[in-house]
Amino acid sequence: MQDPPIAKSVEPASGGHGQRGAEPASEKWLLIWVGVAIGAVFPTITTLLYFVLAAEFSAPVQQTVYGFFKSLQFLFPIVWASIVLHQRLVLGPPKMGGILAGFVFGLLVVAAMLVLYYGWYQSTDLFQGVAAAVIAKLTGVGIDSVAKYVGLALFYSVVHSLLEEYYFRWFVFGQLRQVVPCRLAMILSAVAFAAHHVIVLAFYFGWESWATWFFAFAITIGGVIWAWLYEQTQSIYAPWCSHFLVDVGIFWIGYALIRNGLTG
Repeated sequence: MQDPPIAKSVEPASGGHGQRGAEPASEKWLLIWVGVAIGAVFPTITTLLYFVLAAEFSAPVQQTVYGFFKSLQFLFPIVWASIVLHQRLVLGPPKMGGILAGFVFGLLVVAAMLVLYYGWYQSTDLFQGVAAAVIAKLTGVGIDSVAKYVGLALFYSVVHSLLEEYYFRWFVFGQLRQVVPCRLAMILSAVAFAAHHVIVLAFYFGWESWATWFFAFAITIGGVIWAWLYEQTQSIYAPWCSHFLVDVGIFWIGYALIRNGLTG
């Protein structure tokens, strides 16, 4: 079994005036679990706030709520790691083998998504009502044209996916890797990754729909594989490459659903 990835990829902060001495093992263990607990639930709380509770307000208010809480979410790992745990952010260099593996897995997932959508889902009533709900949600936050939709897709596929890899693989999985066996860390971090997606899925498909839980399970499996890629490469870039492609596929299908409801 390899050493915990965080032990390899995150170095202790250098000494300086006012820095505490090394914490006892029990205190370090507790601080890791507190950080993991906060990190695991923060995205779900953030999604509830901006996606559900703020939905009744104007587009500027929703955008402000989204920006504020997403900023807090993505700042939390580096603040907790550097100030509380005295660790530094070292993401590890990209590795060609890992990038290739991530690319292949991403292509396989996108191919499966497109086959399922165009070969089956499109001809069923699964997405009945979903298109109208997606259009209403997008226009509610000011995304009412093809150009804006493309901009949103690029942001999520390129930037947001990278931030999520830093958040869930580097931090949540990396911290868990220090206190539980690797396989369990992969599963727990993947469940945390899938949790906030359940809020979005249930919004469109309903809490009692099999689609909500099927897609949530698929996201969990993806989270396990991306954690495995991170473990093997000691870098977020391999899972990010895969994550990027999957998000592109999601927005492609999203466009197929709502293209008639966008201007331009």
